[in-house]
Amino acid sequence: MKNKTADKFFLLLVFIILTGLGFGIRYLLRLTETWDFTLALSNWYETIKQEGWKSIIEQLSSYSPPYYYLLYVVHRVFPALSNVEAIKLVPILTDFINALLGMGIVYTITKSQIASLLCYASLFFAPTIFINSAYWGQSDSLYTCGILASLWFMLKKKSALSIFAFGLAYSVKLQAIFLAPFILALVLTGYFSWKNTLAFPLAVFLSYVPALLTGYPIQNLLGVYGTQANTFEYMTMNAASAYAWFANAVYVTVAPAGVLFAAGICLIYVVLIFYRKKTILESRDLILLAALSSVMVPFFLPAMHERYFYLLDVISILLLFCYPKLFYIAIITQLTSFFSYQPYLFSKELIPLSILSLGNLFILVVLSREMILRFYPLDTIQIPESDPVA
Repeated sequence: MKNKTADKFFLLLVFIILTGLGFGIRYLLRLTETWDFTLALSNWYETIKQEGWKSIIEQLSSYSPPYYYLLYVVHRVFPALSNVEAIKLVPILTDFINALLGMGIVYTITKSQIASLLCYASLFFAPTIFINSAYWGQSDSLYTCGILASLWFMLKKKSALSIFAFGLAYSVKLQAIFLAPFILALVLTGYFSWKNTLAFPLAVFLSYVPALLTGYPIQNLLGVYGTQANTFEYMTMNAASAYAWFANAVYVTVAPAGVLFAAGICLIYVVLIFYRKKTILESRDLILLAALSSVMVPFFLPAMHERYFYLLDVISILLLFCYPKLFYIAIITQLTSFFSYQPYLFSKELIPLSILSLGNLFILVVLSREMILRFYPLDTIQIPESDPVA
């Protein structure tokens, strides 16, 4: 009994120290200002400071309203913070929540306190994660929080809450759709009931209600993601995707075809899950399928930013503790994302994007192979005998 108590106390102490160090790293990076902050984020926050809640109606950018709700709350609760600190506070705190969710997911699957604590540390100390929030001031951790909550509820067999959390993730950022093929496959296979899917539009509607009450035009709410999708006409914006091997000059013809090609790949993914020979989905299978979806969609879609593999950065760490033999996936993901950040953040291209894209292609192939081997074991595949040679 004493040993168990001592072990719990030691793990709690390690958790507290890790948390302090993680926040310490972010505190030291909090004042860095990137182009995104100078050109856009600072102006948005300044408008919120000057005009308060009514600034929501002004459509400060193509971002979805829930992001501005959070900035407004930060201004009201911490009015003394500088613009750069206020902008970064939300994603920094969400980093911590995501690490806790990841720890909970891994513990639910493995029942190991050590594995879950290591997952927490990995999520809180992964370079691309604290660079994204504390250095860059981006908000990718926000929609990822909804995705992780969805996965956690999924593992707890709380289907409606899982779909609701996915809807909240979508209401924050369009990039939540990177997991849409995964969610669709689970609905079609009966893991989720069709009735539970109603939680998705409910979550989106509720997240938009404050903006609608403020006077935000409903047609603009419905078209916010369409505006985002048409903002840039580049095959890739430093994303290590398939389009790193194409020239921007072919965007007009290749990009629409690329969207249809991506849809076809997603359909194959859904069909493979639907017709699987291994009928029971284990908890860790869900993490594998989520990881595959999070690399597959941004890899085959054109006009992706380098940050759009952020969800893969996070889920690959969960995968590390669910499939230890695939440990290298998390390492390759971190390296690929880190080096793809270099041109924008540090004006250096240490590794050509065309080479980095091979890293994500390798991840895609490995995860696809793992899925097929798990769902279509070799001993269940009937190979017809060849006709005898006369």
